[in-house]
Amino acid sequence: MQGIITSLPLVIYLFDLVERKSLYVSPQVVEVFGYLPGEMQTAGPNLRPTFFHPDDLPRIAGYFAQITGSTDEPVFSVECRMHHKQRGWIWVVCRGIVYARDGEGHPTQLLGTAEDITERKGAEEVLRLADQRKNEFLALLAHELRNPLATLNNTLLILQLTGGTHEAMPLPMATTLMEREVVHLVRLVDDLLDVSRISQGKIVLTKQRTDLVLVVRETVEAVDGGFRMANRTLTVDLLIEPLYLSGDATRLKQVVSNLLNNALKFTRTGGHVWISLQITNQEPGGPMALLRVRDDGIGIAAYERERIFQMFVQVDSSLGRTRDGLGLGLALVSELVGLHGGRVEVHSAGEGQGSEFSVYLPT
Repeated sequence: MQGIITSLPLVIYLFDLVERKSLYVSPQVVEVFGYLPGEMQTAGPNLRPTFFHPDDLPRIAGYFAQITGSTDEPVFSVECRMHHKQRGWIWVVCRGIVYARDGEGHPTQLLGTAEDITERKGAEEVLRLADQRKNEFLALLAHELRNPLATLNNTLLILQLTGGTHEAMPLPMATTLMEREVVHLVRLVDDLLDVSRISQGKIVLTKQRTDLVLVVRETVEAVDGGFRMANRTLTVDLLIEPLYLSGDATRLKQVVSNLLNNALKFTRTGGHVWISLQITNQEPGGPMALLRVRDDGIGIAAYERERIFQMFVQVDSSLGRTRDGLGLGLALVSELVGLHGGRVEVHSAGEGQGSEFSVYLPT
């Protein structure tokens, strides 16, 4: 019997419900909790506040009260946090049954087991957060699709009723408006497709000798009009000479465009965005291209900076926000830069202090 007990991957205990102390603790307590069996047994009345997390004590006390006040054969089972001598608080599941009673039938001893479930609880939390993010993303996607579709629907309705002759919505204005919304929808769908390809490992770069200076200049020319229309100033500081690297020009333009559009979204009217490109020799692997996009916008809180490159993360997650997008742009930047053998970093002094994104790419 002793051999069976010591081979089980959990702690077996015999607990005195009257004295509130352990009468027996199996040797596995050293592995599961880091304590010697004697340390657990001699805890006496201080056992509960010493080994159980304070936030879990009311719930555990409720279970004890249920057992001690029962005359049937209740099964004790509770998930709680217990203290590991080296690791701190860990999650365990404690199970038990009444082992002995007094002359009046009241339970006096509890025989049970304690099993470390920290890894399982961690996996459950990951799944819970993933499910929460999925639900938030679906709500956000519905919101982002509804707005342009509503505009397209209303504009088509006006055209059907007026034939494009209504002075408030002439045909040229209607087509311009519809074209803008279609471009927005196409961008959303393209981002979703890229996310799908990346998650399945299906993004294939068409690498060739590429001038990064030219890539940045052409991207800036494409987005400059949007900055002027939004009353934001874009300052560009590029190298005079070409800066060559092995890369996919189309994907590199996507990186630059996403960073600039992100800065545009989170910079207030009248704000300023700076983009610069240089060579840095401070990297251990040799010279690298350093692309910086800096703004004087709303900034990023410290806790947001830790997850800013995750899929579907939005700094402003309220559905009533004025900034559009699905929270995919920066995640795609991180993935595409990584596929080019580089990395991207973000710096911000905090909310209201602007932000700076730095992309390092091997030349």
